[in-house]
Amino acid sequence: MIKIETKKQNKAPSTFYYLSKTVGKAIHEYGLIENGDKILVAVSGGKDSAALLKILNYKRRYLPVKYDIAAIHINMPQENEKVGKTLEKFFKDEGVTYYFRSATFENNKQNKRGGKCFWCAWNRRKELFIAAKELGYCKIAFAHHMDDIIETMLMNLFFNGEISAMSVNLKMFGGKINIIRPFVYAEEKLIEKFCKETKVPVFADKCPYHKENSRFLIKNIVKQVDRICPHVKTNIYRSIKRVKGDYLI
Repeated sequence: MIKIETKKQNKAPSTFYYLSKTVGKAIHEYGLIENGDKILVAVSGGKDSAALLKILNYKRRYLPVKYDIAAIHINMPQENEKVGKTLEKFFKDEGVTYYFRSATFENNKQNKRGGKCFWCAWNRRKELFIAAKELGYCKIAFAHHMDDIIETMLMNLFFNGEISAMSVNLKMFGGKINIIRPFVYAEEKLIEKFCKETKVPVFADKCPYHKENSRFLIKNIVKQVDRICPHVKTNIYRSIKRVKGDYLI
């Protein structure tokens, strides 16, 4: 009998490994986390922020710097009550300190600047800054990923007539609080796979106005271009760092 030897196929690295690697790269290149940092992770209840909390909590065991993290969720008036209870269980399972705060929505201002989405985000962020100051956290981590950054750049180009995006490490209030975005190198599809693979629960209800804002329009434009140019997202992101001043007006 002839024995046929078959090579064992190496199991492909999980999305946990890939996503963790992109976060490690961002932390190193942008100096996002320093020894002794107290980081407040803004968790909306969606896939991105839940994944960020899990990754940052995991990396505390392996990074050479020591830092503390806590989760914070800002309740909005239209939010389903079940979201808070499910989030609390998630935070407990992760073994992290957590806080809940409430924000109000100023309806009289919602149509004066940026519509509903602007004021919703503005009120959430206002509460985050207040909480960070009161609780003694020096940094706030947002889960904006590569797709968010390139969409913001295109929105500013199309609707505001300017070339700008999101800062990965933004100092505010005289450096008292830093906004950091560790998912800067992660595409949304990688985060989606990570959540499915690791069974990270997604709690937030989809915003009823998500199809009414300009980001939804830009997202569809990028998706259409991606069909004929698979590297469009990477190219747009890289273009932010490759500005040729001699060829600008």
